[in-house]
Amino acid sequence: MVIKREVLHEQIYFYSLMILLIGLPLSKFLMSISQIILLLNWIIEGRLAEKFRSFFKNRLALILSSIFILHLLGLLYTSNFNYALNDIRIKLPLLVFPLLLSTSPVLSAKKISVLLKVFVASVLLASFISMSVVLGIYKVKVEDFRRMSMFISHIRFALLICIAVFSNIYLIRNAANKNEKYLLAAITVWLTVFLFILQSFTGIIIVAFAFALYVLNIVWKEKRRALRWIYLSVLFLIPLIGSIYVYSIYNKLEPKKDQQMEKISSNNNVYSHFPEQKITENGYYIGWNICWLEVEKAWNKRSEVDYTLRDKKGQFIETTLFRYLTSKGLKKDSASIASLIDDDIRKIERGVTNYKYADFNGLEAHIYQTLWEFKSYQDGENPSGHSITMRLEFLKASKAVLKENWLFGVGTGDVNDVTLKKYEEIKTPLEKKYRLRAHNQYLTFAISFGVFGMIWFLFSMFYPLRFMKNEYYSLFVLFLVTASFSMLNEDTLETQAGVTFFSFFNSFFLFMGLNKKS
Repeated sequence: MVIKREVLHEQIYFYSLMILLIGLPLSKFLMSISQIILLLNWIIEGRLAEKFRSFFKNRLALILSSIFILHLLGLLYTSNFNYALNDIRIKLPLLVFPLLLSTSPVLSAKKISVLLKVFVASVLLASFISMSVVLGIYKVKVEDFRRMSMFISHIRFALLICIAVFSNIYLIRNAANKNEKYLLAAITVWLTVFLFILQSFTGIIIVAFAFALYVLNIVWKEKRRALRWIYLSVLFLIPLIGSIYVYSIYNKLEPKKDQQMEKISSNNNVYSHFPEQKITENGYYIGWNICWLEVEKAWNKRSEVDYTLRDKKGQFIETTLFRYLTSKGLKKDSASIASLIDDDIRKIERGVTNYKYADFNGLEAHIYQTLWEFKSYQDGENPSGHSITMRLEFLKASKAVLKENWLFGVGTGDVNDVTLKKYEEIKTPLEKKYRLRAHNQYLTFAISFGVFGMIWFLFSMFYPLRFMKNEYYSLFVLFLVTASFSMLNEDTLETQAGVTFFSFFNSFFLFMGLNKKS
């Protein structure tokens, strides 16, 4: 049986997309090789002049690819061309996917559903592999749950989980039978629960926001007043309960009233106190009752990790030890260190700063640590090594850069250089290895290409919404919700995985919705 050339290229196109969707959560190699196959197949298929004419006539494809063109224009006034050219290489998917997907064969609704199911299955498999790590089935050491994503960063993984959840909701609505609906519903519940296991604030907020939009949509359509009030009450109660939960954790940081500054340890050595430090652990002041003459010697007797070194999370052993002892209400002296069991010592070596983390669920521990970081930052502590409060320093430096370069920005390749220079000018307390970019994609765009460049970026994201008026509209909207939230606390487009995630789904959900084939 001879397969027509057009059919062959369409099959290669379809299976390349399938490989890409498998690779997104599971393999950077598959993610890269699938893009190469897609491009080669597109070229070998021929009709290049016709395809380019079609591309240049497609207003939406041009708008999507204009983000890449913006980076090319940024070369005109950059000085660090090595960085700029590498950035251009990473950003190539911003041009490739709008070009390929807008000029390639139109997929049938059935094939689109197959691709979505393959993607959901890949994300599901990645979640099972991650859980096998946590449960010790797959023998790989991880220091916290957020590091259990084996193939990509836990941040990117959380975004893929969100897209998988939203894709599943679409698939449930179009399922062939009840058994398929029940299976897809069970997968949706599991992936949502897994976001909590992964401790992804961003993923949880995105799903919660999508749920809120869904409820508001029901309220808008619901004509019965009683049901409207029920839905609105649910929508109001969820954040209220969440706020009460967070506040109950915050109360654990409030200082206890029965604390005392001791003068002499049991070994007749003098305690030091720093009453100006207001930081607490489980309500006990970390800066009280420190016996410098005893702690280093006592620790080195109990542990093979020297007192002057860092734990497995990169924190100084001294800092982790003091926080851990304080969390138990103990003084920082040899007697307290001697009272620790071996399991306590191992936890400190791993970077555990509070003995109660074993009693907390993962989300509670993450919230506690986040609140502790903010409180310590407010009290003047160095935020180095603290992922949340370091971002405040990132933003401070980045805003200072933007203030001086708000019109056209600094160009494609100079963001890192000018940001590092600005850290020196503002005298940041951050250690040099923690002096990073904005971790906010909107701010990074503004620094690179000016305020008008950022406005154009936002326009390119949301302008296509006016053309989406079909069954795929909700998927495209939920993708934009996911991407938009991710860019608030991450430079989503500065890594291969991030730019591939954004550019592919942006083009895929848009063009499959506009070019529907039965």
